[in-house]
Amino acid sequence: MTTIAAKELTVGMHLKSAYGFVEVVSVNVRNKTTQVFYKSTYDDYESKNPWQFKNDEQIRIKY
Repeated sequence: MTTIAAKELTVGMHLKSAYGFVEVVSVNVRNKTTQVFYKSTYDDYESKNPWQFKNDEQIRIKY
């Protein structure tokens, strides 16, 4: 596992969440924040509301 800045996230990456890993479906980098839509890797759940991170916030990802 490694960490990268939120603004460097790309579609297909796997993020660590409270429930395990989720796959990034869409990334929207704005002026100060990054919005991330995701889908679960363990059931059919797909986010309706994005996670919001500060652009330079460190996010844990799986290779």
